Amino acid sequence: LVLAGLVLAGAVVYTIESRRLEQQITSSVDQEFAEFGRLQDGGVNPDTGRPFASAEEMVRLFFERNVPDDNEYLVGWWDGAVNGKSPGPLPLSRANLDQVVGPLIADNGTTTVDSPVGTLQVATQAVQQGDETGALVVITNLDAARSGLHDTMRTYAIVAMLVLLVVAAVAFWVAGRLLSPLRTLRETAEDITETDLSQRLPVTGNDDITALTRTFNGMLDRLQAAFVGQ
Repeated sequence: LVLAGLVLAGAVVYTIESRRLEQQITSSVDQEFAEFGRLQDGGVNPDTGRPFASAEEMVRLFFERNVPDDNEYLVGWWDGAVNGKSPGPLPLSRANLDQVVGPLIADNGTTTVDSPVGTLQVATQAVQQGDETGALVVITNLDAARSGLHDTMRTYAIVAMLVLLVVAAVAFWVAGRLLSPLRTLRETAEDITETDLSQRLPVTGNDDITALTRTFNGMLDRLQAAFVGQ
């Protein structure tokens, strides 16, 4: 029963934390797109006070003003290919990124792909500047983001097994103490013969086993009185 309870608790915690992590990842991506959207809505380069000359200029300015979160990569798309990125190595080659990002630009799509560093979520936010189309691409390493949750669940599993062992040991000891009067009852019954009905059980406590002990002693009293009368 304790094992079932611990497993159920672990499943509930994992489900809740997984959903919280997904919401956190979604919020982080939405925050990046919201900041990029403010640049797009303004349409003016705050450094020069002039309208952005191209989508490339807008994306590059965003890279200068924003630092990606942990497990996150920021990539710029213009001239029909991936041409800019935030500092740090990319989880996929530019050729592979071009194949993944290209189909997503038209509808600001999101997809997941496998990579050497784990499963990646690729989300895009397109921008139109004149006749040029660009996009901000936010790539999130889902496996790295979930690694903390996996570590937590491993720790929970170890603690749960230790708790289970402690509970089992305590339950074994308590069960032994609870059943001790029954063992005494059995041993006393084995010692009773047709010539010796004087054996009685010690009465201690105030529970169902104590009531059974009193009933057994009363039965012995009646049997002894009947045999003495005979």
